[in-house]
Amino acid sequence: MGNYNAEEEKEKKVAGITDKKTIFDKNSMLTSILTKTGSIILANIFFIICCLPVITIGASATALIRVCLLLNENADFHLTKEFFTTFVKSLLDATLGWVIFGTIFAGMVYIIANNLLAGEGKGSLVTVCICGFVGLLLLIELTFYFAMIARYKNTILNQMKNAFLVGLANLWRTIVIWIIWFIPIFAFVYSPVLVKYVGWVWLLAGFSMFTIVTCKVYKKIFNILEKADGAAADNLEKADENAANNNIEEKTEE
Repeated sequence: MGNYNAEEEKEKKVAGITDKKTIFDKNSMLTSILTKTGSIILANIFFIICCLPVITIGASATALIRVCLLLNENADFHLTKEFFTTFVKSLLDATLGWVIFGTIFAGMVYIIANNLLAGEGKGSLVTVCICGFVGLLLLIELTFYFAMIARYKNTILNQMKNAFLVGLANLWRTIVIWIIWFIPIFAFVYSPVLVKYVGWVWLLAGFSMFTIVTCKVYKKIFNILEKADGAAADNLEKADENAANNNIEEKTEE
């Protein structure tokens, strides 16, 4: 075995072949980092462009989540094709959800602002608390609605129902997602000067970077859901097999 390796190495040297890998090798860490960085920037640019009509923000967010989920999985895919395919496919469901959520949020903000300005005492406080509670439930829904569309095929009503139930069942992970997105919002509001210095970074890759982090949380939740579905499917298959075996036994006895 040792002689064989020595001879093989000699043949490689004669042929000018070496096993040494450069930092620019296709499978090197540097190439992987550069590729992922380019993908994050490209996805961010696509997201911003597709958000410009405003009404398409939902579909654009769905496409960005889809791409970021695949990037987290190190999947081999064509980013541009995947982004715009998801954007088009989710346009109706995501846009409808975005319009519904946006309208309800705008209505609640209007009601809260009017009540606070009017200062109608206890009645005003109760109205504000009710709107705040409804807004919190709606935020749970919104946190997972576009992610569910990006991951699963279903009707709009089922997507809305599942998004709310998943968010409620994984409340601490929902809060983690809120914290992830609260950090940059708080930073820019607390120190507006940051917009001047790092605003360009946000426009270049900000949305994608934070979505990548968020998708790590989504992925853990999806893994739990899919394992549960797989276990349920296995149990159903076993039940069908047992029922079939029982039928065979009954026929044999007859």
